[in-house]
Amino acid sequence: MKRIAIILTLIFGLAVASCKNGDDIGYLYGLWIVENVTVDGEVVFDAESANENGIVMAWKFQNDIVQLSLTNELHEGELWTGLWQCDDLTYVSTIEFDFPAADRMPEFLLLSDRMSVESVWDAPVGDEWMIWSYLGPEGQNCEMVMHKL
Repeated sequence: MKRIAIILTLIFGLAVASCKNGDDIGYLYGLWIVENVTVDGEVVFDAESANENGIVMAWKFQNDIVQLSLTNELHEGELWTGLWQCDDLTYVSTIEFDFPAADRMPEFLLLSDRMSVESVWDAPVGDEWMIWSYLGPEGQNCEMVMHKL
């Protein structure tokens, strides 16, 4: 049943016409693999360690839909879907998120149902990287580093 829900969510996401966020989501479009997450300077997720156990965390952006997935090497896992909005997609932007199921997302991410992140996009030699900075529900300083696949 969970697979059917995931497939239907993906089909719905692909079927929605590009009509949000100014018809152009720019550099955010696509799949972003999470490299690490820190909370108050302490690493709470590290892709290198997670990959040894076959775990991959990724964000996917399409139109105004965003998905966070946490999967294992058998492509089993969890998928959370929400909405996002950004008025000015520049290299330093504020992205607004709405996650109806934030309470079921991994606790270590400290995400809330409605939140803002400061996004800084950087493009070192041939790769695309993005860093999100945001405050946790109790004022924790959180940072998430991702690269585009």
